[in-house]
Amino acid sequence: MTRSSLASLWLILCLSISNGAQAGGTYLTGSQLKSVIKGQVIHLSTGLGTMPIHYRSNGTMAGSSPKLAKFVGHSSDNGRWWVRGRQLCQKWKRLFEGRSICYRVRKSGRTIYWNGGGHSGSAFLSR
Repeated sequence: MTRSSLASLWLILCLSISNGAQAGGTYLTGSQLKSVIKGQVIHLSTGLGTMPIHYRSNGTMAGSSPKLAKFVGHSSDNGRWWVRGRQLCQKWKRLFEGRSICYRVRKSGRTIYWNGGGHSGSAFLSR
């Protein structure tokens, strides 16, 4: 499997889960995004269960999912996150071929919904 097809598979597994992706809440502002994301563990909904992503206060992030290793060639990755305007942006070292991707985010209770780059999905907050 080529690197590009691995990235595509990861994208499909992690971001195409759109159950309720447009439901609940209003889009968060930049300051709200920082408040919600900073220091949080977000459990990303995937076709193979959830993947915890740790959004550290220093702007770095790390995620892992042993279940995905056989599909993408590795079970973890890390990178950085930031807020640009009203979007949550992230850049992984390996995932998505290291490209930056930004999303609009809504929040309803402990569930967040995002969309951007033609994809949408959901996750839940650990606290």
